Amino acid sequence: MEVIAREQAPKFGETNETYTMAITKPGLKEGKLAVETRGQVLVVRGETLEQHKYYNITHQFLNTVRIPDDGIKDEITSELENETLTVTIPRDQEKRAELEAERQRLDQIARSAAREAEGEGEQIVKMATA
Repeated sequence: MEVIAREQAPKFGETNETYTMAITKPGLKEGKLAVETRGQVLVVRGETLEQHKYYNITHQFLNTVRIPDDGIKDEITSELENETLTVTIPRDQEKRAELEAERQRLDQIARSAAREAEGEGEQIVKMATA
């Protein structure tokens, strides 16, 4: 019985300096692979060849990922090693700080809205029980 390797989903990672995406596919080779950007989307596509005694199977794949707002798309790099493609997206530190400040501001607004809604709920309950 022949064991066929299952394809793995892309794995994603993040540090303060970069985002990474790793794709592992059996038979992945440099000549049959393309990494490109289309607007704010990272596109990875390619094909692998699975050879058997009496037949061959060609597998084609396409992965698309939205590039984060603080990603620097002009500095994206990729490296293929041992059938694993690693794509690295550097982060713009100034944009990252802006996005973090905006997230904190929105969190604060959401917390105060939740507190106000909680207070209004108490008033409605008091009026209903009075």
